[in-house]
Amino acid sequence: YGPESCGDLVFEVHKLVSVTHFSPDSMMAALVFTLLLSGLLRGESPDVAVELPFRVAQTLRRLVPGGDAVLEALRAAAVVPGDGRPADVVDRIEGEFGMAVEARSSVIAAIALAVADYPMATTTRLLLRRRGSWDLDSTAAIYLALAGAVRPAEVPAKWVSRIEARTGRNLAVEARMVDAVRTETIKAGY
Repeated sequence: YGPESCGDLVFEVHKLVSVTHFSPDSMMAALVFTLLLSGLLRGESPDVAVELPFRVAQTLRRLVPGGDAVLEALRAAAVVPGDGRPADVVDRIEGEFGMAVEARSSVIAAIALAVADYPMATTTRLLLRRRGSWDLDSTAAIYLALAGAVRPAEVPAKWVSRIEARTGRNLAVEARMVDAVRTETIKAGY
C-alpha cells in the first residue's frame, strides 16, 4: 500500500487493534508498524518506508486522535545515527524511548533499530543481553519482523526451521508469494 491507497489498510488494522488496545498510543503504534512493514514488503528501503506514516499523518490523526506522541517519537527515532557502534545506538534508543515499556516504546525502539540498518545478528545479540526490568519480547519481535523484511537472508536458518515446524508452512514458498505480490504491485504502480 502506497500513500494514495493505504486508507483501507489502516482502517482494517485500526478495527483489529481496537479489540484489545484502547490507548491512542497503542493504536497509533500498530498503524505505524503496519505502514512501515507494508513499505518494506513493497521493496522500499527503510529510510523511505519510515516516511509513509508522515505522508498519511492526517488520515492517521483522524483515526486515532491523541496518537501524535507516537509520530513525534518516530520522527526522532528515524534519525538514529547509523555510523555509531550498534551497542551505542541500542543504549541511546533505550534511554530516549524506552524498550517494551508500553506499545509505543516497543514499536519506536524496534523501528529505530531497523532503520539503523545494522546486521540482524548483532542487534539481536544486543537486545538479548539487556537486563532491564522490562519485557523485551515485544521490542525484539517487532524489530525482527522489520529487519527480516529488509534483509530476509539474515534470518537464521535455525529460526526458519522452528517456525516452519510450528506453523506447518514453508517460508520459502511464502516468501516467493510475497515477492510475487510485491512485483505485481510495483508493476501496477501502487
